[in-house]
Amino acid sequence: MIKTYRAKAFIAMSTISLLMLCAFAPAAYADHPMGIKHDKVLRVAFGVERPPFVFEDHESGLEIDLIRAITHHMGYQIKPIFVPNARGYRALKNHEVDIYTIASKEMAADFALSAPYIAFDNVIIARADNPTPINSFADLKGSRLAAFHNAHAYIKALGAVKDELSFYVETPNQSTQVLLLYKNRVDYLFCDKIIFEYYRDRAFEQRTIPKDGFDYKIHRIRAPTYYSSAFNDVALRDQYNVAFKAIIDNGKFESIMRQYDPSFSMLTSPLADFAKALD
Repeated sequence: MIKTYRAKAFIAMSTISLLMLCAFAPAAYADHPMGIKHDKVLRVAFGVERPPFVFEDHESGLEIDLIRAITHHMGYQIKPIFVPNARGYRALKNHEVDIYTIASKEMAADFALSAPYIAFDNVIIARADNPTPINSFADLKGSRLAAFHNAHAYIKALGAVKDELSFYVETPNQSTQVLLLYKNRVDYLFCDKIIFEYYRDRAFEQRTIPKDGFDYKIHRIRAPTYYSSAFNDVALRDQYNVAFKAIIDNGKFESIMRQYDPSFSMLTSPLADFAKALD
């Protein structure tokens, strides 16, 4: 009788525990469209830190947040790996990772590419009181310019005019560019819009430039550069594309973008057209 009683008590307690687990489990996965538990992991190769796309702590950033949102919708967790661009290419080629996140269209010969999901929008930035119209790199001749590291090698049109500038410098630390412009050491910057605005806001917070300093204006002389994610597995790429379009349709993509670029709108972004092409 004692054994029977204990057995019944054990079954009863087990049933209660199971019911409690079922009651709480949906809350943990309520935000997943299919209720999938994240026991699947994708190895994802990101580039090295480039705030605010990838922060130094490797825990957040625009690029990381977007990839997490897409893969979450697919039902996966990610294991991030941070490597220089060339190393990321080799890691994917050697099947050391499942996804490489900064893939140019030239990589389509070797990998299955997703729809473009992120852009680097390199623009010319000037003081608002600078009246000179800038429509091409040639219009910068005779002026002072600061650009990101190796810009002249990546952008051939810039490389063609750099020797005709009165002063030209490339800075690995892009926070330096903001100081150069605000302290009137250069007339123009050539850099990504989101990166500039991030370091400008940080400079305000750290009081390295005055908050009542001059405003700036943007000259767009080239189209943004769009990047895809690259895969060895075509089926996984197709799942990724479905999830990418889903987080655009449900507003999650725009919400993340606006955390880093308050002016962003899917109504005017070519990224929306890339997603529509998946229909």
